[in-house]
Amino acid sequence: MIPKVKARLSAGGGSLETGDEVVGLYAFRTEFVKRKGNSREMVLMDVSGDSMEPEIKSGDTLLIDQSQRKIIAGCIYAVGMDEEVVVKVLEKAPGKLILRSYNTLFPAIEIDMRGDLSDGVRIIGRVIWWCREAR
Repeated sequence: MIPKVKARLSAGGGSLETGDEVVGLYAFRTEFVKRKGNSREMVLMDVSGDSMEPEIKSGDTLLIDQSQRKIIAGCIYAVGMDEEVVVKVLEKAPGKLILRSYNTLFPAIEIDMRGDLSDGVRIIGRVIWWCREAR
């Protein structure tokens, strides 16, 4: 059973809804979660916004493995920036962390990891799966 938390990941301007209150438990096949990562560190979070479209849409639910914080370029991560939480594709450059959106209308965010801004950035975990309800 994987907990779903109240916090919402922003695919846009940043979500201030960051509470870790559990709002439900969801069943996944044991073999699936073991193959994907550490099930004891997994959490489900909903997304709001359109910066990750067409891949991830507003209202989707993401499965995040919080034990996977090492950045693999080109993978999708939940990232905390000060009081906000976002979902982005991460890239690395010398001394920089680059947060990209799939939606090209949203510019990349470059963070100088040697500067003061890096103190407020934390990798929450890697997105390993997502789903959406039929509308």
